[in-house]
This record gives sequence, structure tokens and C-alpha cells, in this order.
Amino acid sequence: MATLGQQPARFPSEATPQPARRTSKRLVYLLVLLLIVIAGATTLRLAGDTHLRAMGILAKFADHNARGFPARFAEHRFTEEEGLAETPHGPLRFRLYRPQGGGHPGGIVLLHGIHRAGIEEPRLVNFARNLAGAGIEVMTPELQDLADYRVTPRTVDVIGDSAVVLSRKMGLPSAGIVGLSFGGGLALLAASKPEYAGSIGFVVAVGSHDDMNRVARFFAANIVEEPDGSSVAFKAHEYGVLVLAYSHLEDFFSPKDVPAARDAMQKWLWEQPADAMKAAQTMSPAGQQEFDLILHHRDQLQPALFQAIQRHS
Repeated sequence: MATLGQQPARFPSEATPQPARRTSKRLVYLLVLLLIVIAGATTLRLAGDTHLRAMGILAKFADHNARGFPARFAEHRFTEEEGLAETPHGPLRFRLYRPQGGGHPGGIVLLHGIHRAGIEEPRLVNFARNLAGAGIEVMTPELQDLADYRVTPRTVDVIGDSAVVLSRKMGLPSAGIVGLSFGGGLALLAASKPEYAGSIGFVVAVGSHDDMNRVARFFAANIVEEPDGSSVAFKAHEYGVLVLAYSHLEDFFSPKDVPAARDAMQKWLWEQPADAMKAAQTMSPAGQQEFDLILHHRDQLQPALFQAIQRHS
């Protein structure tokens, strides 16, 4: 019992917390708070760097001589070099845009579409340089069939081989693919093949097809088939039918006329009309008439075009 004027005795469990323990807890709370702030700042910085790098690429793509705040995030030093690699499907020619200095965000295989300039096409070269300027290693492989205005299964393997070659060059497990026009659709096919899937980290398909038969029918009929089964009339670019016919000249010309038809069609696609008409004059009368239908009266060829699409579906 406590006598009057005396404080009651305290048991150990009722002891007043020591100042040292309170200080220790505060330090723990402060450290946790500091770690949260650092993690948040790092995340924001990484997201900001990515966003600013994208802004820089777009600014430089719009104007290669662009200057200012966004553009400076795509001004990394890089080198350009020609390359040749042996693959299971033959030699692969490519151009490599390689950033200099420290680490970079990986690599991209950049694919051209149907264009005779191939990897020399100015817009493709400019885009590749802008990506490399942002610190990304870029390979532009030569897709010979697309440069010759032909969409073929062989190109799928060339694209897959390109991803394998680039990822090995960088010492990374995979590389991304950015495919433009028909190059994008063929890139999706490459990524779906087991032998390439592990080497392709992602595919960005820009203005590409997901169903070649559907696109071919649009070229032939000037009708867009909507996902819900409805259809909308829409004028297709004339080159679509030309590419269809050029890919399978044997469906439209006699064996004797095929070589001259190929020469004439190629020159027309290359926007050399005078040379195309001169080459067409070496065909038989029937071949010249067919060539004229393909160029100027494609609506009359719809049955033949649909037959060709079905034959090569």
C-alpha cells in the first residue's frame, strides 16, 4: 500500500516509454517515407524521360533540323553501318543505326512497306535516324519482295531472321519490330511463328493489314467490309489492283506475254508511264488489251480478280 503523499509503485509493463525508443520509431517512419518519395520520383522520372524521348522523336521526324526542348531528347550520337548476315533462309542485307555511349532502351527492327527504294526510302531513313538519336538501336532489313511490289510468305522469314540477328548483336533476348504498311502485317505473321516468337519482344504495326484476303477484296471491289458484316463503298488506291496483278501475272497474261507484262507493270508502279507503255507494245494484242484493262478499266476485271484472290488465299 502507498501511504499518503507517496506515488504508487509501477510494474515494469507500466514503465514510461524511453525517449530513445520514440526517436528510433520516428527514424523508421522517416526512412520509409523517404524510400516512398525516392521510388515515386524515380518512377516519375522514368515515365517523364520516356515521354520526352517520344516528343523528341516526333519533333525530329516532323523537321530533321528541329531544335528546342523536346528535340534535344532525340539528339543522341549514333553511327550508321551496312551489314550482311547469313541466315537459314539466305543472306540478309541490312543497315544498322547504332547509338554511341552508355546503355539504351533496346533495339527495333524497322520495316519498310511496298516501295521500290526499300531501306533507302527517305522517310524510313529519317525515322530510323530519329529513333537512334533517342538512344534506340535500329536495324532496317532489306525486304526484296516488298521493294519489288510483291507480298510473299518469304518476307515473313526475312523479318523473323532480322529479329534474331539484331537481338544476338545486342546480346539481348529479343528485339521489337515496327512495321509500316504491308511490312507490319507480315511482322505479325513472323511473331506468330514458334521459331521467331522468342526473339520478337513486341510488334507495332502501322497502317497494316490483319487479313490479306479482306484487303485484296477491297482493292478489287472498292468496298470496305466492316467487322459487323456490313460494307461501305470506298475508293481504293489504284496501286492495290496493280500489286495484285503484278504478284500473279500468270493469272492475267499468257506465258509468252508474262515477261513483257512484268517489265511494263513494274515501270508503271515505279511511275515511269512512258517506259511502261513502250514495254507493253512488245506483248501480243491480247496482252496489250489485258494491260489496258488493268490500268484503266479495273471494274471490268472484277471476276478475274476475285478468282485470283480465291486461288491464292
